[in-house]
Amino acid sequence: GGGRRMTRILFMAPGDNSHTWKWVGWFGKKYPCEIDLLPYQAPAPPAMLPGVRILEPHIPPFKIASVASWTEIGHVRRLVLEINPRVLHVLWAYGSGTYGARADFRPTILSPWGSEITIFPNRHGLKGSIQRRLILEALNKVDYLTATSEFLADAIHELAPGKSRPDIFPYGVDTSIFDPVQIKKPYEFNWPEGCSTGADAVTVGFFKALKPKYGPEYLVEAIAEASKIVPNLRCVMGGSGELRDSLIEQAKSLGVANRILFPGRIPYEDMPRALASIDIFAMPS
Repeated sequence: GGGRRMTRILFMAPGDNSHTWKWVGWFGKKYPCEIDLLPYQAPAPPAMLPGVRILEPHIPPFKIASVASWTEIGHVRRLVLEINPRVLHVLWAYGSGTYGARADFRPTILSPWGSEITIFPNRHGLKGSIQRRLILEALNKVDYLTATSEFLADAIHELAPGKSRPDIFPYGVDTSIFDPVQIKKPYEFNWPEGCSTGADAVTVGFFKALKPKYGPEYLVEAIAEASKIVPNLRCVMGGSGELRDSLIEQAKSLGVANRILFPGRIPYEDMPRALASIDIFAMPS
């Protein structure tokens, strides 16, 4: 409509996040329209986003005390108006949410991801108070909200009761990629010396950032307890984060250092093989 040759959707989302690659990438591959991505915080890898026009440069991280961040809002607003998409879809309610909401474009969809709704608004101090205000502003200024779960939808609606309750769109799984039947070569983990490596080994997998909100320390405790019953138990904790060193020390103190592998972040393209190589997936958060 409106004389446009083809519908154009402009996404504004963290460029280095697999959630962005999955969501925006699906539209790039499957949807019959022009897809643009204005990356937030970091550049986006073109290989992960076929069919998507990635705009450069990326939007720098939003910093409350930075004059440059507030100045950037005007630049983003002008860029969005220049592109004039049919829809502006913003992923992540803080940072990119602030830029997206203040672009004053209609219609704008906002899809929060989780911690910016359940954790950020509850932080104490001046910074926490400002973060909460900006998140509330983003939730209330946009035209349409989505959530990935009932839990998140309830949390969003509690923060913005004046808005319609978000519609739920689970992330879903691309079964053409994550198909253990098609994966012939499992991911090879370099297990610690003394770890069970036989065919009867039971492998638990955790693939997430090693941050407090995901509770990886509880999984280390659980492995220590469960290994008393399952002697061939082992665990891979694939991820990076500020808890890595303390988790390694925790595993040593509990006597399970030879059962738990910390290989760092598994590349996104290797995740299908990594998941196909475990017996049990654990998410202690």
